[in-house]
Amino acid sequence: MFMLTATLLVAISIVLGMLLVRRGSGAAPCCGHCRYPVSGLVGLTCPECASDLRTVGIVTSEFRRRLSRRSRAVVWTVLLPVPALIASVVLTQFVRVSITKSRLNLPDPKSGGYRQITLVESGPGSGFGRLERLELVLTPLTGSQDWGMQINPHTLAYHYVDATGRTVDHGAPLDSAGLLQWMRDLGVHADADALSAEVEDVLRRIKEDVRAGTVRNGTVGAEYFRIAALDMSGSGYTTPAWFIGADVSFWLIFWIAVLWRILRPPGANGKVTLMEAAAAP
Repeated sequence: MFMLTATLLVAISIVLGMLLVRRGSGAAPCCGHCRYPVSGLVGLTCPECASDLRTVGIVTSEFRRRLSRRSRAVVWTVLLPVPALIASVVLTQFVRVSITKSRLNLPDPKSGGYRQITLVESGPGSGFGRLERLELVLTPLTGSQDWGMQINPHTLAYHYVDATGRTVDHGAPLDSAGLLQWMRDLGVHADADALSAEVEDVLRRIKEDVRAGTVRNGTVGAEYFRIAALDMSGSGYTTPAWFIGADVSFWLIFWIAVLWRILRPPGANGKVTLMEAAAAP
């Protein structure tokens, strides 16, 4: 992390050095729009870009910008994500929320139609807090891909992607028929009676946890599976959605504000140049 930060700071310094370059004391005044030297010029029109010097001004500062406004806007857009990412990562450490996950593994079903079905639950807190996410994961007999079903722990509404890639979304509460159809859609073929018994067993566990409203911290036995093993994945961390939204909004507004200052036409800030003041009646 130290080396990454140091590298990014060096890159920022180089880019900022490109944006502002010190002018020599003997450099001649130039057009505020195209930087064409206008020393000794007769008239108030730049011979290079035909801009009115009373509008665009004459650069006489000790510092001169090397890049045009459009180029500075591009550099600003490319450069901003670097400090934004660093600041966001640092701030995330102060607002992150702990989360606990448990996995109830039900392997070797008596129906023999699949390898295992897993009930995955998670919620905030370092202990067995309230249940906020619920998922069923089915491991098929062939292939390495597991298939998941997302379940709303409050309404039991569910959705999943079947073996053909089609998204199935149900607003009605999950029941035995819906769970059985999910298995059929994933290509599970087994004795109907044995499969139905396993479905009822899984559904009973889901409803027990939903009624309790907390992440599972124990097993209930496994009549239709070889064993019911509870695997606690331990406490992890997650970033609250409100912080992500606020962080993105802040940097977006900051980017637009600076970009507007870079791209706005000369004189748009309401100030007049010395030549404008001298030419005023």
